[in-house]
Amino acid sequence: MSDIELRRINKDEVPAFARTFGVSFGWDADDEEDMKFWEWVQSLGRSLAAFDDGRIVATAGIIPFQLTLPGGTQAPTGGVTAISVLPTHRRRGILRSFMRHQIEDMREQGEATGILWASESIIYGRFGYGLATTQADLKIRRPHTAFDRAPSAARAVRLLEQDEAATTLPDIYDRFRRQVPGQIDRVPSWWDEFFRDSPQHRRGGSKRYYVVYQDGEDEGYAAYRVKSEWLGGIPGATAQVADLVTTGSDAYTALCRYLLDLDLVDTISIHGRPLDEPLRWMLADPRRLRFEDVGDAIWLRVVDIPRALEGRRYMVDGCLRLRISDPFCPDNDGTYQLEGGPEGATCSRVEGDADLALDVADLGAAYLGGTPFSTLATAGRVEELSSGALRLADAMFASDVAPWCDHHF
Repeated sequence: MSDIELRRINKDEVPAFARTFGVSFGWDADDEEDMKFWEWVQSLGRSLAAFDDGRIVATAGIIPFQLTLPGGTQAPTGGVTAISVLPTHRRRGILRSFMRHQIEDMREQGEATGILWASESIIYGRFGYGLATTQADLKIRRPHTAFDRAPSAARAVRLLEQDEAATTLPDIYDRFRRQVPGQIDRVPSWWDEFFRDSPQHRRGGSKRYYVVYQDGEDEGYAAYRVKSEWLGGIPGATAQVADLVTTGSDAYTALCRYLLDLDLVDTISIHGRPLDEPLRWMLADPRRLRFEDVGDAIWLRVVDIPRALEGRRYMVDGCLRLRISDPFCPDNDGTYQLEGGPEGATCSRVEGDADLALDVADLGAAYLGGTPFSTLATAGRVEELSSGALRLADAMFASDVAPWCDHHF
């Protein structure tokens, strides 16, 4: 790519940056309000573009987030976003150059990990990203929503107007995301776009409705639309739930019951949920809850191995020696000794024998506790070099809350 210039963009280049990204993904990026989001991303100073004869032909960006880790600790992470290359400039090494530049950027910013949502699951493994979380869309028809046991929680729920929701929901979300490994913070500009509720994003649905549960510290909210439909005079609407956020079981039960009891609704669809969704065990007929579009969610890349492993907490005390290979960043190759437990951890490079051998992408897959090392070993991705090491690694890296991220960026 000797004829391609790679550099950060300035404010005047934001419209061209957005249009290039839009062409690559097949959508219109000229909306004036949407452009405010791109201007905000550019203002972070971490948006890159590839220029060919002065024209933007590829894009990349990083949004800094706080990532919740097992044990409840928070750590800065680089949220890789806006990756695109025009069809005319594929296979010229641009993406590879972006990835290398971003890893160095994360190191300079003190981010021990990077995370992303992959447009295609085949792309990012070769750059050291591992499949760290999995999710599904849930769907159930209202006639089959009876609970097996009557809920004990009072239905302390109420609908909010948009202005009140804008001052209430972000605080609830921030307390929720600190409880769940894999969740990240939401910046004010994201909330501004969320509450703007642009008609072009509704796709035939209603405006967004907001319902909140409040009872002391046990709080939660749901945000949803209703896509109305009548079939021969029979109501057949779908409630499309975009956000279901709770900090306790009472809030979860009450909000689920609210959504499942919506009048004139035939189907309830809840987007982007964890595979251990409690609702399945609450229903009298759990088979009726369909898990659709089950697939990969967050991909995670360990950039600074010692710092990343020291940043999280571990379910049990233990000591492991991990031989890590990193073809994309060979300076990470080596053996690392991890000593960790519920109170903290230390990690450093060492010489000598190792307990496990694995690729940095597989460390990323296991890092949040969503993928056991034993599963990766069965898949031929991790090698046990000392007896009992897999069992210990599974026990140490386990999380009492399954990792999950429902925040797209």
